[in-house]
Amino acid sequence: MHRFTVAVFALCASVAVPAQGQWLVGLEAGTEAFAGVSRTVAAGPERSFRPYRPAWVGLRAESPGSRLRFGASLLYASPDLALEAADLAVVDRDDLTTVLGFHPGVMIRVADLREGVALRGEAGLILEHWGFRDQGGRLRAGGEIGLSLEVGLGGRCSGVLGGYLGVSASPFSQSELPTGFEPRSAWRQALRGSLRIRLKGD
Repeated sequence: MHRFTVAVFALCASVAVPAQGQWLVGLEAGTEAFAGVSRTVAAGPERSFRPYRPAWVGLRAESPGSRLRFGASLLYASPDLALEAADLAVVDRDDLTTVLGFHPGVMIRVADLREGVALRGEAGLILEHWGFRDQGGRLRAGGEIGLSLEVGLGGRCSGVLGGYLGVSASPFSQSELPTGFEPRSAWRQALRGSLRIRLKGD
């Protein structure tokens, strides 16, 4: 990761004028917090069994466009699982879970804050394959919206930081949850950033 970052910045520094009308590609990373996912059925203090703050890494691509863009991220995570209550979380760190996510969406420029700095609104789909050890895999879908800040870094490079709110189906089925729990929609809050480079034209 460190070598890739150095190589990207070196390439940016060698280009004086950004190319126009070319795809953007780069690395993306982020973290996410879940609410819901499952809950206790019986009366009393509410508890939830859910993924615990996964760290995502992957690739990002976006179409050309100043005002309107289409893009997609291919992301991977191996989240821990946790039993959470109001003021307590018991985390299982046995690497039981893997997630491969495909997040396509559309981005619209909301405002130019200054030269080379743009605020964009985003909306897209969440398409994920969740794999659990000894339980097989399953596909889950949902949607998300967000705001991102894009900053030109010189040459053909830019950096993006965004915050996102989303909802998707629970990755758990009823038979996989501990006794006394039921699956619920997974509400999600994500923070993701990326380093991108605009591809050269012909």
